[in-house]
Amino acid sequence: MNEHFSRAEEHRARGIRLTEAGLFNEAIAEFKQAIALHPDCLEAYSDLGKAYNEAGSFDLALEACFKLLERAPALLAPIQNIAKTYGEMGRLNEALSYYYKLLERDPDRSSARSDLLLTLNYTSASREMIFFEHAKFSRFDAFSEDQYRDFKPNKKTKITIGYVSADFRDHPVAYLIAPILKHHDRSRFDIVLYNNGNISDAETEKFKKLADIWRDTEALSDTDLIRLIKADGIDILVDLSGHTGGNRLSVFARKPAPLQVSWIGYMNTAGLKAIDYRITDLSLAPEGAEAYYLEKLWRVRDSFTFDHSFYDLPPPLALPARKNGFVTFASMNNYKKVSDRLIDVWVRILKEVPNARLVVSAKGDERFQASIRERFTSRGIAPARIDIVGLKPHREYIALFDTVDIALDTFPFSGLLTIYHGLWSGVPSVVLEGAAEYGRNAATLMKKVNLPEFIATSEDEYVAIAVRYANDLESLERIRPDMRKRFDPSEAALVTKDIEQAYLGMLSEKFPG
Repeated sequence: MNEHFSRAEEHRARGIRLTEAGLFNEAIAEFKQAIALHPDCLEAYSDLGKAYNEAGSFDLALEACFKLLERAPALLAPIQNIAKTYGEMGRLNEALSYYYKLLERDPDRSSARSDLLLTLNYTSASREMIFFEHAKFSRFDAFSEDQYRDFKPNKKTKITIGYVSADFRDHPVAYLIAPILKHHDRSRFDIVLYNNGNISDAETEKFKKLADIWRDTEALSDTDLIRLIKADGIDILVDLSGHTGGNRLSVFARKPAPLQVSWIGYMNTAGLKAIDYRITDLSLAPEGAEAYYLEKLWRVRDSFTFDHSFYDLPPPLALPARKNGFVTFASMNNYKKVSDRLIDVWVRILKEVPNARLVVSAKGDERFQASIRERFTSRGIAPARIDIVGLKPHREYIALFDTVDIALDTFPFSGLLTIYHGLWSGVPSVVLEGAAEYGRNAATLMKKVNLPEFIATSEDEYVAIAVRYANDLESLERIRPDMRKRFDPSEAALVTKDIEQAYLGMLSEKFPG
C-alpha cells in the first residue's frame, strides 16, 4: 500500500510539472496513472480535473470533479473547479449556482468570491445587483484608516509606484500597461513590477527591462508580500488584476501602501475600501457612475492606450469578401462572453445575410466545439456557416483578422484588445454600448478612431448595422487600408503624462500639505 502510494505521488508530481509546462495531455496520463495505483489519492482527481479543463476537455473535467465530490462530499475545491469549468463553457447560470453553493459553505473564500464577481460581469444581471455583490467583498478589508496619517510624499525626491499583476506576459493587460511603463518619467518615478503570474514568455522578458525593480511574487504569502512592498518603499500601489486570475486583492485589503489604485485589468469596482481611487474616463464612466464604485473615480482624458510598436505587422490585406463571394463575420472575444442572448442576435444577422459565415474563437476540444455549433444549428443556421478556431499563438491569432470583413463584439461585456487588433488589421467592429464600464470598452475605442457609425444602443440597431455593412462592401473597402492612420502615434506619451498627473493629484488630495 505504501509503495503504491509513493509511486502514485511520483506520477502526480510529474503531472503537476507537466501541467505547469502546458503539456496537458501528458499531465492527464500521469494523473490517471496515479489514480490507478492509488484510488484514494483524492488530490489526483482534483489535479486531473484541472488538467482536463486546461486542455479544453470540459466534459471530462466535470466528470473528474463530480467523481471526487462523490468520494469526498466535504471537499470545497472540486465545487470551485466545477463552477470554473461551467464558466469556461459559457454555461454561466450553472457556474453561478456552484459559486453560491461554495460561498454558502465558506463565505471567507476570497478566490471563489472573485470568480463569482468576474462571472457576474458576463451576465445580464442588473448593474445594481452586480454592484451589491461586489460590495460584499469589502468584508475582506483589514486596514486602519489612520495607518498612514503621517505620510509625507513631498519629502521624497521620486515617487515609487508598484504595479501588481499576474499578466506581465502575452496577455491583454500586458499590451495595455506596456506603453505606460515605456513612457513613465523616470526622473520623477521609480517603477516596481510585482509579477504574480506563474507563466513566463518573451513578453515577460520585455517587462523585466521596463522595471526599475522586478519582483516574482506568486510563491509569496500575503504576509511576506506585504513586508516586501513596505520594504520597497512603495508610495502608490496599483492593482492591474481586479477579480481576474492571479489577483492579490487580499494583499490590497491590508493596505501595504499609503495610496492604492485600481486600473485596467478589471472593468468594475474591486469592492475594497482599502483601494482609494480608480482611474477611468468619462467615456467609460459617465457622470453618475460613482454610485457603482467603492473607490473614488479619478477621470483622465483617456484611461487606456496602445503601443503600436508591439504589432510590427504587414498592412491590411484586401477585403476578403471580394475574393470569397461572401461576408465573414467574426468574434475573437473570450467565449465566456457568448451568452444565449448574444447567439440569438448573431443568428438574426446570419439569417438576414444568407451567405455570410461566422468565425468564433473558443478554447475547447472537438466535443466542445460541436456543442458550440449546436447552439447555432438548433436556431436554424447550417453548421458549415460556423467556423470555430481554437486558441492560437499571438501572431497567428492576429493573422486571423486578415480573413475577416466585419467583427461582432460581445455584450453585455465588451472587448477591448480584440477590437483594437481587428482595427489594426483593417476590420471594424459592430459594438453595443452598455451602461457599465465593462460594457463600454469597445464603444470608447470605436469613438477614438472616429467610427461612431458602428456603435449601437440597442440589439435591433446592432443587427441593422451589421446587415447594412455586410451589404456595403465599398464602405468596408474604403475603411480597411487606412485604419491605422486613425490612431494617434503620440497618444501613448500623452496618456502617460495624464496618468502621472493623476497619481500626483491623488497624493495631494489624500495627503494635503
